[in-house]
Amino acid sequence: ASGACAAGWNHIGVRCYKYFENRKPFTDAKESCISEGAMLAKVDTQEVNDAVSEFVRNISVTSEFWIGLTRANDQNEWRWIDDTSSSIVWSKWEVDEPNT
Repeated sequence: ASGACAAGWNHIGVRCYKYFENRKPFTDAKESCISEGAMLAKVDTQEVNDAVSEFVRNISVTSEFWIGLTRANDQNEWRWIDDTSSSIVWSKWEVDEPNT
């Protein structure tokens, strides 16, 4: 069916999402996604932020999760790991985020 996701994944908007319960450092979380043929979530709109946050809150005690945002090679610029955007336009961060 159109828009269907594999077992264990949740369809939100035009993408499929999966929450991994085991806490991992960013790099390990990114590698877990790659091993599933996926990537960390790209939360670049309020709609996606709200939907992914609600999805995680419904299945987890914590609402913390990694997203696919990382520093560029010079460490001064944040970039999405899919490299589709050279600038980050999202501005609804929690206090002191992004920070890693």
